[in-house]
Amino acid sequence: PAVRDAWDRTDRTFSTYDASDRYYEPRFGEVPYRDHERSFADYRNAYRYGTYARTMHPERVWDAAIEEELARGWPLARGTSTLSWEQSRSAVYDAWNRIELTRTNAGV
Repeated sequence: PAVRDAWDRTDRTFSTYDASDRYYEPRFGEVPYRDHERSFADYRNAYRYGTYARTMHPERVWDAAIEEELARGWPLARGTSTLSWEQSRSAVYDAWNRIELTRTNAGV
């Protein structure tokens, strides 16, 4: 059962990140916070991090406390991204907010 649970969680994570990438990549050229010197690949982990964070904290709202927590976690979450927290913050918030809107529209 533990192996199956790990498999299922990995599958859900991959599917969620794949959906996030498919949503944000075609819209990336139009976002106001984009640094035109950077590519979507630099922002990918920020979108994934915001998606992950919102699903892990469904009862929380975006405020100074959650932002501080996410800033502390960004060095690990950023993976190969070259963005600092300050550069990635808006993309993380964008993904957080999208999950919130999806949950609200679904009546959660």
